[in-house]
Formats: sequence, structure tokens, C-alpha cells
Amino acid sequence: MTKQDYYSTFLRPKSFHTNHRLYISPENHRKLLNIISAVSHTRATLSSYVDAIIAEHLRTHASLLAEIHADATAELFGDKSN
Repeated sequence: MTKQDYYSTFLRPKSFHTNHRLYISPENHRKLLNIISAVSHTRATLSSYVDAIIAEHLRTHASLLAEIHADATAELFGDKSN
């Protein structure tokens, strides 16, 4: 990923129409806030940055997450074959 790709993927403004609380460690909050402060010209917010990080993680690991979900669902209903 290039620097420009990173900017266009993670450091772009985004508006939210609902509120959901999310807790992160103070250390990660400080690090993320420092990054956002350093690139204030992008108009990205801490919320838009975290949302983009999560979206990329879910996209990158979609297959593995689907397997984990299937395993957990199978266990919930007593199917031990997974």
C-alpha cells in the first residue's frame, strides 16, 4: 500500500448518522489521536479513521471471519463436525 492509498483508504472524512459507543485502550486512543492530529488537513476524524480501520480489517479477513463464525454457530447448535 502506498502513502496515497493509505490516505484514500483510511484518512478521509465520513459522516455518521447514528451513535455507537466503542471502548479502546487509552494507549491506542492516544496513538490514533496523534495520527489524526498530524493529518488534520484531511478532515478525517478519529471516528472516521477507526471506522475505516475496522472496515479494512473485516474486508481483509472476511474468509477467516466467516470460518470462525461458522464454527461458533456450529458449536452453538451442537454440531461438532467443524
